[in-house]
Amino acid sequence: MTELQPNDADIDALLGAAIAKVGESPKVLAAEALLQAQLAAAQPPPRELVDPRTQRVRFTRLKALANSAAHYLLAVQDNFEETLATRIGSGVHAGLFLNRPVVTFPGRRQGKAWERFERRELERGAVIVNEAEYATTSGMINAVRRHRRASEILFDTTTTELRIDWARGERACRSTPDSFRSDGGWLSDLKTTRCAEPRWLAREALRRHYHAQLSFYGEPTALKTGSTPGEEYIVAVENVAPYCVTVLRLPDETREVGSKLCHVWFSALLAAEHSNYYGGYVEGDVDLELPGTETHEPISVEIDGQLMTID
Repeated sequence: MTELQPNDADIDALLGAAIAKVGESPKVLAAEALLQAQLAAAQPPPRELVDPRTQRVRFTRLKALANSAAHYLLAVQDNFEETLATRIGSGVHAGLFLNRPVVTFPGRRQGKAWERFERRELERGAVIVNEAEYATTSGMINAVRRHRRASEILFDTTTTELRIDWARGERACRSTPDSFRSDGGWLSDLKTTRCAEPRWLAREALRRHYHAQLSFYGEPTALKTGSTPGEEYIVAVENVAPYCVTVLRLPDETREVGSKLCHVWFSALLAAEHSNYYGGYVEGDVDLELPGTETHEPISVEIDGQLMTID
């Protein structure tokens, strides 16, 4: 049997025949069938879904349960799309925590000069960015280093960017805290942001669940240091000039809410994995309420045998 291979010229001809078909003649129908077969042959095979139960739990995926288990299932598939913000964030982390140089190539990225530059810089672990990204990344790195309090929290006798494989109960997890003190003094996480104004940043931190992330990181660092972190901090640096830096300290009430979120999400994850069903927002019917008539009832979730109520 001859394997079907898509051919642009053939497909164009078949499309023309299909569009200009006269009646339903056997010739036209055969041409359409062949066209469909060729188009199907050109499609890549579907990617097999990753079973979440085979993957360590990471916070970047766990927080998807703030939406639904279906969102967590999608997050596990690692459909990552690199953006300008993620490239700059990766460069800042590499320069501050991994002692990897951030460099740029003066000119177009082609030709033998570029190939030699790329090979040399990648061999020494450098992060290559374009000229605009280099200016932004360098400005952010220098701003953090110049900020006395931020530098103290991130680098004063701390362990940085340490990957920790650990377990909550029998469920395998993985965390990479940005910075923590080996004596349990504090735990901190560096964030890049478009605005570090304290009030705006506080709202953004809660919306992005940074307090829950620090709670999730607090468990493995406690295993490493032997004590729960005494303080938790978010260090945020703007990705636009003048690259302002703000340090947010998490008070006890905020830390408690972050811990509760992690417990609720983890409980939902274990339930989904046990049933191997990753549903959406709700399973039953939802009433379409008129504006102003909605009722907000507290949610009760059982965690470790105890009933927790969340308003």
